[in-house]
Amino acid sequence: MYEREDFYTNGKNYLPIVEMNVDFFIYIDAGKDQSITPISVLNNLIDAVEAALKPNPQTQRQTLGGLVSHCYIDGKIMKEPGDLDGDGIAVIPVKILATV
Repeated sequence: MYEREDFYTNGKNYLPIVEMNVDFFIYIDAGKDQSITPISVLNNLIDAVEAALKPNPQTQRQTLGGLVSHCYIDGKIMKEPGDLDGDGIAVIPVKILATV
């Protein structure tokens, strides 16, 4: 995980709100086995991150167990599947909102 930047604003009742922008990096090494499709391995891991950040159906928010007010994927997911050497990477942009 790489933290890009934080933005602070005043929210309701002047409580400070911090908006954290982070990138989740997923690295794979599918090796040179021709029977393995690296993008399939990478997509399965991306799906797992998406499932982990899925909002609660009742509140429509992911709070990371009450630690933050919102956490969600925000932007374009970059993929380099590693077709030539089996080394792949995905970068998933995530936004986290919390009161301080």
